[in-house]
Amino acid sequence: MKKNILIIFCLFFSMTIQAQTGDTISLNTNPVTYKKYDISTKKYFLLDENYNLLSSDSYDYIDRAYYMTSEYLELGNNKKYGLFSVLLSQIILPVEYKNIEKICCDNDVLVTKDSLEWTFFNVETEEYHFIKKAKRIEEFNIHYSEGSIFLFLSEDNEYNILDFNGNKILEKDYDLIDIAYSYYQYYRVIENNKQGLINKDGNIIIPVRYDKIEFIGTPDVGRLLLQKNDKMYNFDIQEVRKEYFKQNKFFNPAKNSFWNKFFWWRKNN
Repeated sequence: MKKNILIIFCLFFSMTIQAQTGDTISLNTNPVTYKKYDISTKKYFLLDENYNLLSSDSYDYIDRAYYMTSEYLELGNNKKYGLFSVLLSQIILPVEYKNIEKICCDNDVLVTKDSLEWTFFNVETEEYHFIKKAKRIEEFNIHYSEGSIFLFLSEDNEYNILDFNGNKILEKDYDLIDIAYSYYQYYRVIENNKQGLINKDGNIIIPVRYDKIEFIGTPDVGRLLLQKNDKMYNFDIQEVRKEYFKQNKFFNPAKNSFWNKFFWWRKNN
C-alpha cells in the first residue's frame, strides 16, 4: 500500500514539475516562449514566460520557423501547418496548410493547401497577395533587381512567369521554361520541341524555332550557340546579333564535345 502511494505521489510530483516548466524555444525576442509536451496525449502546448498556457489548443509539432525572423513559430497538426506570432501571442496563419515556404521578401511566405491553391501571405499585415491554382510556384530569379518573379506550372502542365502580384508576364504559356543565361536574366522557352529565348520582361529575343540553344563561353562574353537542322549560329546576347558560320575543323556539330565547343568559341572571339 505504501509503495502504491509513493508511486502515485511521484507521478503527481513529476506532472506538477512538467506543468511548471517547459522546453525553451530558441528565440531572440521577448516575451520568451516555451513548449510543453504532454506524455499522455503526445501533444505539445504553448506556454508563456510564466509557464502559463497560451492556449488550450494542442499540436503535434511546435518549433521555431527557421525560414522567418525569430519571432515566429511553426505549428503542426495532422501534417497541416500554420504560424504563431510570439510578439502578438496569437496564431496569424491558421493550421491548415500543407506547405509553408519562405522564398522571397522579408515578410512573405508561400503557402499551399491540398487543393493546389498557392497563396502569398504577409506575416506583418496578415494579408494575402494572390491565390493561384497551380502544381507549383517557385521563385525564378532572386537577382531580379526590380522585384522577384516566379515560375508558374499550371494544372495543365504549362509554364509561365508571374510577377509578385500574380499576373502572367508572358503572353502565352510554354511546354517548358528554364534559365538559359542567368547572368543577364534570360530564359529559354520550349514549345513543340522548338526552343527560343526571352528576357525578364517577357520580350522574345530569339524566336521559338531552333532545335537547340546552348550557352558557350563565360558570363561576361554572353554568347549562345543556336542550332536549326544542320545550320549553326553564333548569337551575341549583349549586341542581340546572330551570325551564321560554316562547319570547319574547329567545330563539328555531330560531335557535341567540350573541346569542339571550346575551339569554336576561341576561333570566334
